[in-house]
Amino acid sequence: MKILLVAGTAALAVAAALGVWFRLEEARASARQTVCVHNLKFLSTSLSRYAEEHGGRYPGRLADLWPQYIVNLEDLVCPEVRAACLRGHGVPHPFPENPDADTLERLSSYAYVPGHTVSDPPDTVIAYEKEDNHGGQGRSLLYLDGRGAWEPPQNWRNGPPNTTLPPGF
Repeated sequence: MKILLVAGTAALAVAAALGVWFRLEEARASARQTVCVHNLKFLSTSLSRYAEEHGGRYPGRLADLWPQYIVNLEDLVCPEVRAACLRGHGVPHPFPENPDADTLERLSSYAYVPGHTVSDPPDTVIAYEKEDNHGGQGRSLLYLDGRGAWEPPQNWRNGPPNTTLPPGF
């Protein structure tokens, strides 16, 4: 009887610990999701500064912002990607110190949609996560008006959240 009581108590302790661990992991994932949206808002500031200095036109590619408008390249990496790299390889996301334009575009977690001006509709998506880095829960989007938003899959898989989402998204 004592063995059953000890085993039952141990099982409850393990279940409680797992419950706490899962809640902590959910909180961490939520924090990474928030940072991902903030990365895009930071990108919005860089894009706006570029447009102010170039007659209202946004750059032809994301790499055109570096190094003058984007100083820290890690701001172009979704924190979920960094976490996955650490879990899988034990090393941070590999962003070279001085990447060429193609490497910067390839390693960035965010896709940029070129060809816009400041006079385009404010609900135009100008940047978004290249991949679903958040386990199918959603994707971060950046709108031309500077708004960063977390969009669940039903908003972008079964129809775009607005009519100005880039083709092939």
